Amino acid sequence: MESVGIFHAKTHLSELVERARKGEVIEITRHGKPVARLTASPPTPRKSAAEVDQVLAEIKRIRESPANHLTQDFVVQAIREAREARG
Repeated sequence: MESVGIFHAKTHLSELVERARKGEVIEITRHGKPVARLTASPPTPRKSAAEVDQVLAEIKRIRESPANHLTQDFVVQAIREAREARG
């Protein structure tokens, strides 16, 4: 693990992020003392095309249901809130 000072990290952040993305762990120090570590984020799980199609079909079914009068704005807001809740 390489250690770099905070000023160096600030001036070379793009390079350090790329190295971390490739698997390196970089320790950031202030006055010679470790204060942070730069590491790669875990991969974001992706939905398969079949899963996306299933969700879209369910949304379409709900929207077309005569018993349910959801507006487009309501659906869009619900999707945004669900995405925000996932992080």
